[in-house]
Amino acid sequence: MRKSIKSIITAAFAMLSISLPAMAQTADDAVHLIVPYAAGGNVDVTARFLANTLTEILDRPVIVENKPGAGGMIGGRYVADAAPDGDTLFVSSNAPLVTSPLIFSNPLYTWDEAFEPVANLTIAPTVLLARPDLEADDLAGFLALAQAKRLTLSTGGAGSVNHLASELLQIDGKVKWRQIHYGGSVEGLADVMGGHVDAAITQITDAEPYFRDGKLKPLAVLGARRLGVIEGVATAREAGYSRVDAPAFVGVAAPKGTPDEIVGKLSDAIGKAMADESVVESLRSRGSIPEFMDSAAFRSFLEEQQATWQDVVDAAGVRAP
Repeated sequence: MRKSIKSIITAAFAMLSISLPAMAQTADDAVHLIVPYAAGGNVDVTARFLANTLTEILDRPVIVENKPGAGGMIGGRYVADAAPDGDTLFVSSNAPLVTSPLIFSNPLYTWDEAFEPVANLTIAPTVLLARPDLEADDLAGFLALAQAKRLTLSTGGAGSVNHLASELLQIDGKVKWRQIHYGGSVEGLADVMGGHVDAAITQITDAEPYFRDGKLKPLAVLGARRLGVIEGVATAREAGYSRVDAPAFVGVAAPKGTPDEIVGKLSDAIGKAMADESVVESLRSRGSIPEFMDSAAFRSFLEEQQATWQDVVDAAGVRAP
């Protein structure tokens, strides 16, 4: 008998908790930035850029720790269960913080019950792209083609913002395509370039090098404004799909119950770090847009994101497999 996803996640979390070392190699007064993905990805690199500067501002060691698993919810659960003292923080993208819990009937946590928003760091615009020989050059052409034949589209993991953006585009475009979920964007883009999949929804940070090489074709920006690196590509809003706005953010949260004073100090320190020119340039060099929000603004943003994607989850009937 297949185990439920929730039971697998719970068991994995228990094993992780048992196997963790007692942090003997870290300073007792360190701030721990918990990244719910493996090292080397966008969230991990963003956290490391932040940690380097934050160490100087706080005059404390700031250490990045990777705790991947269950679409990022292992890391989220770890932070949710940590002491609310500001020493353990969650550096997360959309899925572990907001969208993945929406597809579970009994999620391990929800952001508003488990976390205190501290700050937003970056926004990475999301794009719809295709293999170069697909018979469509823009969003209208893609939707028309999807009406004529069954297309395949890579969306990343189930419950990711890319997945839910795909669901929203199908609803508003009144079309259906076959969605293929990958563990990460690299595998999905490789299959599009190899001609095994027709299209993908992913972040510009992952796709832009392949646009330059002509290995992938951008069709639409799933955001509010055009992007300089693909200036001639229109937004979904320009094409008449104003609801299809899928920003991929990276933000910081603390365990629920962390005192307002600590949250405020952390938010101020992160704001100073995000104003550092070296951090800004490092992030921009990877295609991310630095977009600092303090605790209050980030909370409002998360509330908007949850409302938007909850509506999509309900309308599309998305549930964890």
